[in-house]
Amino acid sequence: MIVAELPSWFVLVFSWIFGGLWGSFANVVVYRWPREMSVASPPSHCPHCGVGVKPYDNVPVFAWLWLRGKCRACREPISWRYPAVELVFSLLSVAIAWRLFRGESALALSFGAALGHYLSRFAVAFALGVTALIDLDEMLVPHFTRYFALAPLAAAALLPRVSPSVDLLTAIAGAGLGYFGLRALFIDGFALLTGRPGMGLGDAEVLIVVGAALGPAGVLFALGAGALQGVIATVVATVMGVRVGPAHAADVEDVEDFADEQPPIDQVPSDPAEESLGESTGSASTPPEKMAKIPFVPFLALGALEYLLGADVWVARWLSGQ
Repeated sequence: MIVAELPSWFVLVFSWIFGGLWGSFANVVVYRWPREMSVASPPSHCPHCGVGVKPYDNVPVFAWLWLRGKCRACREPISWRYPAVELVFSLLSVAIAWRLFRGESALALSFGAALGHYLSRFAVAFALGVTALIDLDEMLVPHFTRYFALAPLAAAALLPRVSPSVDLLTAIAGAGLGYFGLRALFIDGFALLTGRPGMGLGDAEVLIVVGAALGPAGVLFALGAGALQGVIATVVATVMGVRVGPAHAADVEDVEDFADEQPPIDQVPSDPAEESLGESTGSASTPPEKMAKIPFVPFLALGALEYLLGADVWVARWLSGQ
């Protein structure tokens, strides 16, 4: 079977369900990993009353709606972030699948090759999303993020190329540029000039995944677009007096049965020199010494996902002068 023979409804339904399930698991990792808890056990339960979550109350997005945002047993509130994360991962999955399974360059691919590309791209999106959320909460980047670079490297080595995927040499060059280039210029080089690193080592590890998936062009786009959007977000948040930074937003767990064992805590600090803003109710006039740090990884991830989902086409047209 080739991709062109797949019905559109199948692409949409499959990708929505798949993304929602992994979005639910993302909530698990984001909540439990910083707390050094296993993501496999205990199974889903309410941390307020300890009652286990029934399978029919563990359906991504919809369970939160029919429970009206409360635990069925104790009626304590469930954070809105849980269904929001599940919804975002479902939408990411649909966008990745639709571009791949309905893109002109992929219609002649076999189903197996297209599925391989889809799983590779979703693995990258999953890694970026989870890492961004952990960094937003904790200002930490887990070391396990870098291992997700293996998915696009395997796809580049084994599967026919489909835009924005890259060949193996370009993937290796992208991963190298993402890590060693960023480290040489913005971490070690900046430290030699100023006495402190300009970015965190965690940012470089995230760019290993971005470079392996999108090549050097994707790394440069993620850095540029991420920095621009980070500055805009900083200015807006400062003017509005909104805190953007470490905060434990999760208060109720949502664990899927297919979860793997959590690796031991292994983490690197995020950028120690991020843009900053008022800690809580501050404004644009907040003194620098009272500013809160803003993690950069969420903006790096945003830039990379934008490139993955279509910005590569705009960049190519701009470079060609069309």
